[in-house]
Amino acid sequence: MHKYLKILLDLCFCLSFCITVLAKAEDRCELGGDDCDEVGRWQLSMGVGLGARTNPLVDSKNIPLILIPQISYTGEHFFIQNLDVGFILLESEWQQLNLFMTPSYDPIYFYNNHPGNYFFDSQGFTINNIQKVGDVVLANNGNNPGSEGPQAKVASWRDLHTRRTAGLAGLEYSLTLNQIDFQAQVVHDITGVHDGDEIRLTLAKHWQKGKHRLSLAVGANWQDSAVINYYYGLSAQETDAASIYTASSGISTLARFDWNYKVTEDWDLRFFTSYRQLPTAISASPLVKDDKVITAFVGGVYHF
Repeated sequence: MHKYLKILLDLCFCLSFCITVLAKAEDRCELGGDDCDEVGRWQLSMGVGLGARTNPLVDSKNIPLILIPQISYTGEHFFIQNLDVGFILLESEWQQLNLFMTPSYDPIYFYNNHPGNYFFDSQGFTINNIQKVGDVVLANNGNNPGSEGPQAKVASWRDLHTRRTAGLAGLEYSLTLNQIDFQAQVVHDITGVHDGDEIRLTLAKHWQKGKHRLSLAVGANWQDSAVINYYYGLSAQETDAASIYTASSGISTLARFDWNYKVTEDWDLRFFTSYRQLPTAISASPLVKDDKVITAFVGGVYHF
């Protein structure tokens, strides 16, 4: 099934590329509009402030968030949104169907300098060198019957295989009605890192009054066993027999809140926070010490 899905995605990418090259550029909105992007123009901004993302891995520290860049480009049939890139297959006033590619999310916990830790709405690119943090005390989450006491085997990060970032590609559908957005994504690893699949669903509500803009979103992310086991599993080559962990599929849930206040034409104030509840398939791993991830940031945003 994965083989045929990959072939289908490759064909769709080729078709979308041809459409993009042959299409003529046309504006879909008036210049200067607040609720749409000008076709063919780059949008760049930089957030500066204080924030952090908690890291659920054992023997790890919270990830600082100081500089938050935002990059976007909208073409007639092509778009870039931070670390995501895609082609617009179908579009109407209220709905849109895209073919897109995005990096996987989970490696951000293994690399503090991962690009996914600088972009709120994207994942990140491959970084092959894992941070050396010395010995790691594996958490005893009830899945290591051979261990005694509150700790399992002491391992070294150098003994673990590199958790690389996968390139995910698939279909994205979005529907917008009355300031409510629904989005669904179905993606597959096309880079051969873990050959896993993910399904993501998000529902968001937006409000705007004067210079204030508010967004509230809830969502869910299903990952199959290939994805979760690649990042959070432990094989016989990485640990002893008592600490081996093979993960199943799981669903993470997410809630997020975003507030923006327009100070000038170039500057905004922003507060952002999100809460991600990890599934048991992840939190039960000996590599994981917590079952949630909390992100928060407050600061100013400059628009170039």
